[in-house]
Amino acid sequence: MLPIISGVVLTLLPAFGWLPVLNQQQLGWHIWQQLFIQPSFWAASGLTWWSGWLATLASLFIAALLLQYGFAQQRFALLSRWLSAMLAVPHAAYALGLFALLAATGWPARIWALGSGEQLPPQIALTQDPYGLSLALTLALREVPFLLLMALAAFRTLNLAPLLRQARLLGYGEPQAFWPVVVPQLLPVLRWPIMVVLAYNLGVVDVALITGPSLPPTLAVMVHQWFVDPDLTMRLVAAAGGIWLTLMIMLACALWWGIEKLIIAICMTRQWPRQTFGFAWLAKLSSILLLTAWLLGAAWLLFWAFARRWRFPDLWPEQWQLRSWLRTSSDWWPALVDTLVVGVASATLALVLVIGLLEGVGQLKRWQRPLLFVPLILPQVGFLFFVPGMLARIGIGYGYGAAITLHLLFVLPYSYLLLERAYLSLNLQYEQHALLLSKSRWRALWRVKWPLLAPAFASVFAVGFSVSVAQYLATLYASAGRIETITTLTVSAAGGGDRRLIAVFALLQWLLPFLVFLVMAWVSHWRSRWQRA
Repeated sequence: MLPIISGVVLTLLPAFGWLPVLNQQQLGWHIWQQLFIQPSFWAASGLTWWSGWLATLASLFIAALLLQYGFAQQRFALLSRWLSAMLAVPHAAYALGLFALLAATGWPARIWALGSGEQLPPQIALTQDPYGLSLALTLALREVPFLLLMALAAFRTLNLAPLLRQARLLGYGEPQAFWPVVVPQLLPVLRWPIMVVLAYNLGVVDVALITGPSLPPTLAVMVHQWFVDPDLTMRLVAAAGGIWLTLMIMLACALWWGIEKLIIAICMTRQWPRQTFGFAWLAKLSSILLLTAWLLGAAWLLFWAFARRWRFPDLWPEQWQLRSWLRTSSDWWPALVDTLVVGVASATLALVLVIGLLEGVGQLKRWQRPLLFVPLILPQVGFLFFVPGMLARIGIGYGYGAAITLHLLFVLPYSYLLLERAYLSLNLQYEQHALLLSKSRWRALWRVKWPLLAPAFASVFAVGFSVSVAQYLATLYASAGRIETITTLTVSAAGGGDRRLIAVFALLQWLLPFLVFLVMAWVSHWRSRWQRA
């Protein structure tokens, strides 16, 4: 909490006119008056509110459909096996894949052109629309795997079997019993993950830069542009904008808390029919859409990364090459090394800290859990910009130390969320019998408990590494240009027009966490086989 509290205080003071380094020492409301008269400020605030809520509600609707129609009962098995891999893809890489797919030269447009005989791309903008629909679609599809994983993890701790058995005796099938039985139990457990998704959708910068509108942009993008403006006095306006966005997110979380209570009350008091509503086809369509967007986005980036000549409306390149990789190797190779160093360090530290927390303290108390989600709820532009300067003053200069520290703020909550579920689902009798036989807590941990949790450790490390790779503002602000990761390269390249360059960087950002997930799954698989042997 110390970096977060320091960041909020260091953002609040400039928001009210106090920034001595710029000779601004007059406290008052004049900075807020400047904020409210900035061009397109109110339009950006409305666009942020609309697109954030639309993305969150759409992702919740799709996740609820998949859960209602048998997802938890191992139907849609293909999608469930690919959930971790889909979650591993950073938001920026996913956005670029979907952006290229829905562009005027994407595969849908090429297929339509081949069928109609057109030789020019259609003049219809399906991306970066002024209403934020493409931004909401990208965020919604990207957040569904996270919500599903959180729900499936919650199913292991909720005792739903007796309630579902009783519902079947009353004539309700599993899809019909979902709303009156499962939802009232599941929503309180998913309260904080849903708020994290809502806060991220309202405060995202990198995805909004890629798929969001530009005139006006979302409020988070506008605040970020003010922070990096050559006119240093705009940082005071940016600080006020960051606090304004923070207040918007707090209001949104409070509204969701009320909506959650309303949904639970409706589910528990309404008389639900015993017949299904016929939405099973929509759930199957949603699962196909998720997999198709993920696979085709990756394939599109792969084709462009190796394409030499790809004319419209051809469905695949005419010629292939490696020149795009070779001529950009001086850029992506150092960035790849920096990404690995920061990602491995932050994921390892988070795993060690969470294991120590769960072993030493146990499950967090009810009043402690909100503290864990503070860095995920607050917008990064609302507290992150001034933290690296504070870290530099205490000896952690701009570079690896500051980057790892800031990444750890976001890796740690996700690591705790996943590992806590694994600890709660573990049978305590294993550890108790090991303690009786070994009479040593350390031996019981090393020989029995931790080997049983090794697959969970591997999964948590992979997720932590993926979260670290996805950090854009944390790397940008912490390094002050001294460290460049694959994500910062990708977002920077997205502003240009070289599709091959964009595809190379985005494909690297796509593949790096995915390969770590594969390595961790391979290690976990062979470790379990070795233990059985």
